[in-house]
Amino acid sequence: MNLKKSKNILNLTLNNNFGIKTECIPKVVCIETTNYCNLKCSMCNYRFMSRQKEHMTFKLFKKIIDEIRHYPFVSGIDIQMWGEPFLNKDIFKMVDYSVDKVPIVRLNTNGMLLNDKNTKRLMATPIKHFTISIDATTKETYDKIRCGGDFDTVIKNTKKFLKAKGKGNRPYTVVQIIEMKHNKSELDAFKEQWKDLADEVDIVRLSSFSNPNTNYDDNKIQDYDHDSVPFCGILWNRMCIYSNGDVPFCYADYDGKNLLGNVYESKIIDIWNSDKIFRLRNNFRRNKNLPKECRYCNEYDRNGDYSIRRILRDFVDKISGREKISKNHR
Repeated sequence: MNLKKSKNILNLTLNNNFGIKTECIPKVVCIETTNYCNLKCSMCNYRFMSRQKEHMTFKLFKKIIDEIRHYPFVSGIDIQMWGEPFLNKDIFKMVDYSVDKVPIVRLNTNGMLLNDKNTKRLMATPIKHFTISIDATTKETYDKIRCGGDFDTVIKNTKKFLKAKGKGNRPYTVVQIIEMKHNKSELDAFKEQWKDLADEVDIVRLSSFSNPNTNYDDNKIQDYDHDSVPFCGILWNRMCIYSNGDVPFCYADYDGKNLLGNVYESKIIDIWNSDKIFRLRNNFRRNKNLPKECRYCNEYDRNGDYSIRRILRDFVDKISGREKISKNHR
């Protein structure tokens, strides 16, 4: 680990545990290349979003990447958030520009636009990680979850892409299902259907998306055990940038009600180290005056944190050989 990364981890640890204001850099940057979507999934807050729909411009995307490339602690970027990235006409231009400037570029799609043209274009890029979210093995179940999509089209597109790519070749491709009451009887069949084609089949837990209107309690299969450390890692680890350049405190703030700044007007590092986010981090540490989005959130510790208790617990787990359970998310 180089000196800059070590310093960043030390600063994050001091900030997280003791509320000392130190300069830090996010581990992951999520870039909303568009907030247009061609689906209205039953478990997603996109249905309730009221902020203006727009595609991120390549000019803004380039500005973000040109800043990120100078921050060695940023391990990767996700180039999607509240939208379907293939709807942005510049998506492959964005991929091409970013892949050699950040360690890992991750792209996620619902598969509807993974046609022959986009398959060929995607395979021509050196992108490392690609996820296709399907959530069902039958048309009946798919129609209940992925509202507005076409099951047959998604299955055909996914199979053609995976066969053309070949298992083990770049990009590393995950086919994903979110466990819900609607599809709980199909989880094993889903793994069986894709295990020989995809590089990985991922069953991820349902997110509450910080909104009771998503009927999370009706859709969830079970209650998930939260970490004993009551810290959320997002404010230390994951920076989100919306398509207009706004930076929300968390991706769960889908309407951008609690903004930290805008990357058109400020540098990423200045936003991530502002007095505003420092006060918010301290509120999280004390579990006081949290934004209302946090009241409905089941995503404790999604991205890990730098609490001393967690570091010690992970160390004990490691030396004892105890299996670490991964908490995956949409």
